[in-house]
Amino acid sequence: DLHSFPTRCSSKLYCGRMPILLSEVQTPKGRTVARSEFVSEVTVDDARRFLETTGAGTHYEKLPFLVVGNVSGISSDVKKALVNPNPIADPMPVAIVLNSAIARMVASLMLRNNEHKSAYFKNETEALAWLDEV
Repeated sequence: DLHSFPTRCSSKLYCGRMPILLSEVQTPKGRTVARSEFVSEVTVDDARRFLETTGAGTHYEKLPFLVVGNVSGISSDVKKALVNPNPIADPMPVAIVLNSAIARMVASLMLRNNEHKSAYFKNETEALAWLDEV
């Protein structure tokens, strides 16, 4: 089924028709991290399928996440669909790479009251180093 989101795919592959590439990478200290790259416009249905693939009860439940790509252009409806209705008791950290300093500043202001272990970075190297330390 070309519309389904595979459990795992190489970062070199476009996973079905999903606009999100999912792979596993290693931090400098060897910690396995799930890397999701937003490569094109994400719909609410895409977001729900992604959450089903990476949420509670999946292989990715116990992995920290590195999020890259065009995440600042995601609609509010898609952002809502990416929030798990059954949150994990002790969520893993999420490092989000945003190229724009203004986007990082706005995002960090929004994170102040967030209970999740999340942070924003200007590049993947910094993000992966942080994931080693949390």
